[in-house]
Amino acid sequence: MKPLLSTPSPARRGTSVWRLAVSVALLTLNASAISPGPSALERQPSAGTLRLPFYFEANHGQADAQFQFVANGRGCAYLLSPEEAVVALAKPAVGDPTRQVNRRASFSLPEASSVREVRFRLVGANSRARGEGMDSLPGRINYLLGNDPSAWRTAVPTFAQVRFPEVYPGVTLIYYGQERQLEFDFVVAPGADPSRIAFEIVGADKLTVDASGDLVLEVDGEVLRQHAPVSYQVMEGRRVHVASSYRLMERDRVELRLGAYDRARMLVIDPVFNYATYFGGSGKEEAWALAVDSDGAAYIAGATTSAQLLPRVGGYQTNYQGGSTVGGDAFVAKLSPAGTNLVYLTYLGGAVHDGALALALDGGGNAYLTGFTGSSNFPTVGPLKTNISGTPHPKLKVHPLEGFVAKLNPSGNALVYSAFLGGDGVDDGCAIAVDATGRALVGGFTESTNLPTTANALQPAFGGYQDGFVACINPAGSAFDYFTYLGGTNADYVDGIAVDAAGQAYVTGYTTSTNFWITNAVQPQISNPSNTASTNVYVTADAFVTKLTPAGGLVYSTYLGGNSTDVGFRIAADAGGNAYVIGSTRSDDFPVSTTNLTGAVWTNRAYEDVFVTKVPPAGGSNWVYSVVFGGNGTDEGWDLKVDAAGNVQLVGLTASSNFPALNVPAGGSSTNQGIDAFVASLNPDGTALNYAFYYGGSGSDYGYAIDTDPAGNLYLAGATTSTNLFVLNALQPTFAGGGGDAFVAKLLVPPVLSLVTKSGVLQARWPAPAAQFVLESKSGEAGATWAPVSQPVVVSDGQHTVTLGKATNTQTSFRLRLP
Repeated sequence: MKPLLSTPSPARRGTSVWRLAVSVALLTLNASAISPGPSALERQPSAGTLRLPFYFEANHGQADAQFQFVANGRGCAYLLSPEEAVVALAKPAVGDPTRQVNRRASFSLPEASSVREVRFRLVGANSRARGEGMDSLPGRINYLLGNDPSAWRTAVPTFAQVRFPEVYPGVTLIYYGQERQLEFDFVVAPGADPSRIAFEIVGADKLTVDASGDLVLEVDGEVLRQHAPVSYQVMEGRRVHVASSYRLMERDRVELRLGAYDRARMLVIDPVFNYATYFGGSGKEEAWALAVDSDGAAYIAGATTSAQLLPRVGGYQTNYQGGSTVGGDAFVAKLSPAGTNLVYLTYLGGAVHDGALALALDGGGNAYLTGFTGSSNFPTVGPLKTNISGTPHPKLKVHPLEGFVAKLNPSGNALVYSAFLGGDGVDDGCAIAVDATGRALVGGFTESTNLPTTANALQPAFGGYQDGFVACINPAGSAFDYFTYLGGTNADYVDGIAVDAAGQAYVTGYTTSTNFWITNAVQPQISNPSNTASTNVYVTADAFVTKLTPAGGLVYSTYLGGNSTDVGFRIAADAGGNAYVIGSTRSDDFPVSTTNLTGAVWTNRAYEDVFVTKVPPAGGSNWVYSVVFGGNGTDEGWDLKVDAAGNVQLVGLTASSNFPALNVPAGGSSTNQGIDAFVASLNPDGTALNYAFYYGGSGSDYGYAIDTDPAGNLYLAGATTSTNLFVLNALQPTFAGGGGDAFVAKLLVPPVLSLVTKSGVLQARWPAPAAQFVLESKSGEAGATWAPVSQPVVVSDGQHTVTLGKATNTQTSFRLRLP
């Protein structure tokens, strides 16, 4: 789902993960984006400009009769026939950029010093295929031009999509668009031959396929790039890559080539934004944490210095409590599944500096938070620690920062429990997870020698200098099931924690201790033990991975690193007990299993790179895989999420100008503007990137958190100082000012549709939540059109189910489609 052709939009950059064209018994091919570089074609809309949706007009005389539909893009016009799509580009004439050449048509171009047409001609296509307008829009276009009423065109219908069936035998071509950019899909019926799909590009000065497989066009000195196609099939819940590429033939002819694939299964490519929004006030906001519930509602948590964020909706603490220029209050907010409404927003803090660093949800919609506070009047509820420790600064009268843990009810308007978490020194709650019984597991770091460790603690006493800790709080919030230090004699820090269905905890962070807890280790020794004095703790740190039993005992614990600084930021676990760690490395000998990661050009360990490592359930002698990738600047991986098939979704930040850019969707970018967030996906084997791209604007952008809903859609959160971040269906469409805003975005990935037969009755099923998708069907007859399935949808046990009736031998195709 990428633009057929688009003019550049440097002020509207963003992230999109592929929108999947999901269908059953169909093969869906998708053309990738052609994204030109900086050009005089782009003119940014002024403040207050109304942004019209992309629409197609039926041709009622606005264009030559050979074209059945027309559309208006950014500085260009699109004309569509069953055999070709014509894109007319213009560079504005000097002195009068707004004058029209053809005043009859809304899609007419500005007067130009040069007008170029680029034609995408389908080779051997059916010229008699009749275009059909789909998804009729309420608007109508009227052309009352000139004084001859017989030449007027009135009530011209508009559509969101155009469909040309049977452009090749069994092949349907569908056009659609967004943000004034044209996009298209090929849909190939069972038994049809996709190798017949080919097109000629006429009008480009030069056409090449580069080393990465991208199709590169040069037009009037501009470089237009259509990224190499990426395809995969879903087999038994696992995404299986299907080789696909462009092949440049003679006379500017391009063919789509596919490797071996199961023709009885669908082939899927591409996701898109569902919403993307700023979240902030007049001060500074950072969203450090994100979680998504079973309904697709996103929760974000972080820190704010704004006395008023957004119009406040029922929350436990609706007023800003104060702080300093360094930091103010923690906050947690719940957004509706559509992202357009605020369900609740609550501040959480006292008179000094407070911030939430991690967030988790249980099955009942309770939100669990941890972070830090310097406020002696931080709100506490329940029998756990109700007072801040430590000695206040003699002049500033400020206590050392202390960790906290809090549980907020599903309505967000009451605390189930809340407590300080620390001792006399500086403490931070950095990570939190919730197990199936409602126990909260909190990880962090401490300089306190008097933490309230339990009798069953793995390490009851402080190790030295700075330690990590892990605390397990019972479901009632009334006591610790276990509370332990985790560290050696030097600096140790817990930054990520996860929990599996059995209640086993997975912990990561960094350590500079040569005597850190080690058992069943893949890497039993710290990589560079020569500099272990406290003055050098940040030079020689290794990441670590530790797995604990439900009672807090050791399953395994291992170093993970090379000859320089390596830090584990977050960790996840799959159903099989494998652990996945993301972080950053400065080591040129960081352990890797794949030295040539497909989709990542740079694997040479620049200043700081991203690492992702998969650890087997019992530790042992080898990593399942370990990869490093990045660019020529600083790259840090901050969070990850693993899906049921083993794909790992990644988010972080990059300052590299050549960070891997692969299958960049509309709204994303293949180039950065300084420090940008990045979004990427690693395949189940750890051998290739599924996609990777920048998300950011002209300021600094940081991707801190990622999560998925049960349907597999992605959610991102972080912080930005960019005033031109890509937004869509936004709760808050503009930057609020101050030191920066938080952001949150949902990337829509349609779910996998399956057909099952029970007692001779056919049912269609797909995961919830996916209420925004419509189930459609069509018969196997030539020229048949898709139509919504009339049978009702039943939602039960996390599945949408439609009972279709008694199974027959009639050839019928089904698909899920966004209306």
